[in-house]
Amino acid sequence: ADLRTRIMLEPGVCLLPAEVEVGCVEYKLKLIDPSASRLEQLVTQLKYRLAEGAGRATYLLGVRDDGTLHGLAPAEMDESVG
Repeated sequence: ADLRTRIMLEPGVCLLPAEVEVGCVEYKLKLIDPSASRLEQLVTQLKYRLAEGAGRATYLLGVRDDGTLHGLAPAEMDESVG
Protein backbone atom coordinates (compact mmCIF):
# COMPACT_ATOMS: atom_id res chain seq x y z
CA ALA A 1 0.00 0.00 0.00
CA ASP A 2 1.20 3.46 -0.82
CA LEU A 3 1.74 5.29 2.47
CA ARG A 4 0.70 8.54 0.82
CA THR A 5 -2.84 7.16 0.53
CA ARG A 6 -4.76 8.57 3.48
CA ILE A 7 -8.39 8.91 4.42
CA MET A 8 -9.42 12.30 5.75
CA LEU A 9 -11.55 11.82 8.87
CA GLU A 10 -12.04 15.55 9.38
CA PRO A 11 -9.94 18.57 8.44
CA GLY A 12 -6.37 17.93 9.56
CA VAL A 13 -7.01 14.37 10.82
CA CYS A 14 -5.77 11.49 8.67
CA LEU A 15 -5.87 7.73 8.83
CA LEU A 16 -3.28 5.61 7.06
CA PRO A 17 -4.22 2.27 5.55
CA ALA A 18 -4.23 -0.52 8.14
CA GLU A 19 -0.85 -2.19 8.62
CA VAL A 20 -0.38 -5.30 6.52
CA GLU A 21 1.48 -8.44 7.56
CA VAL A 22 3.71 -8.49 4.48
CA GLY A 23 6.06 -5.80 3.25
CA CYS A 24 8.69 -3.59 4.81
CA VAL A 25 6.43 -1.14 6.70
CA GLU A 26 5.73 -1.47 10.41
CA TYR A 27 3.49 0.73 12.57
CA LYS A 28 4.35 1.19 16.24
CA LEU A 29 2.73 3.38 18.87
CA LYS A 30 6.07 3.71 20.65
CA LEU A 31 9.16 1.71 21.48
CA ILE A 32 9.87 2.43 25.12
CA ASP A 33 11.71 0.17 27.57
CA PRO A 34 10.69 -3.24 26.19
CA SER A 35 11.19 -6.33 28.34
CA ALA A 36 13.80 -8.87 27.19
CA SER A 37 11.13 -11.09 25.62
CA ARG A 38 9.45 -8.12 23.90
CA LEU A 39 12.81 -6.93 22.58
CA GLU A 40 13.38 -10.40 21.12
CA GLN A 41 9.98 -10.18 19.36
CA LEU A 42 10.81 -6.72 18.02
CA VAL A 43 14.17 -7.89 16.67
CA THR A 44 12.51 -10.86 14.94
CA GLN A 45 9.90 -8.53 13.48
CA LEU A 46 12.56 -6.09 12.27
CA LYS A 47 14.49 -8.91 10.57
CA TYR A 48 11.30 -9.98 8.80
CA ARG A 49 10.55 -6.42 7.63
CA LEU A 50 14.15 -6.04 6.42
CA ALA A 51 13.89 -9.29 4.47
CA GLU A 52 10.58 -8.15 2.96
CA GLY A 53 12.16 -4.85 1.93
CA ALA A 54 15.43 -6.26 0.57
CA GLY A 55 17.40 -4.66 3.40
CA ARG A 56 15.09 -1.70 3.98
CA ALA A 57 12.40 -1.30 6.64
CA THR A 58 10.20 1.69 7.45
CA TYR A 59 8.88 2.17 10.97
CA LEU A 60 6.13 4.70 11.52
CA LEU A 61 6.01 5.67 15.20
CA GLY A 62 2.90 7.04 16.82
CA VAL A 63 0.64 4.99 14.53
CA ARG A 64 -1.77 2.24 15.61
CA ASP A 65 -1.99 -1.01 13.61
CA ASP A 66 -5.33 0.13 12.16
CA GLY A 67 -3.63 3.22 10.69
CA THR A 68 -4.89 5.73 13.24
CA LEU A 69 -2.38 8.51 13.79
CA HIS A 70 -1.90 8.70 17.56
CA GLY A 71 1.29 10.72 17.80
CA LEU A 72 3.99 10.79 20.45
CA ALA A 73 5.01 13.30 23.07
CA PRO A 74 8.56 14.62 22.45
CA ALA A 75 9.91 12.60 25.40
CA GLU A 76 8.28 9.42 24.06
CA MET A 77 9.82 10.02 20.65
CA ASP A 78 13.23 10.55 22.20
CA GLU A 79 12.92 7.32 24.20
CA SER A 80 11.64 5.38 21.18
CA VAL A 81 14.48 6.35 18.85
CA GLY A 82 17.23 7.09 21.38
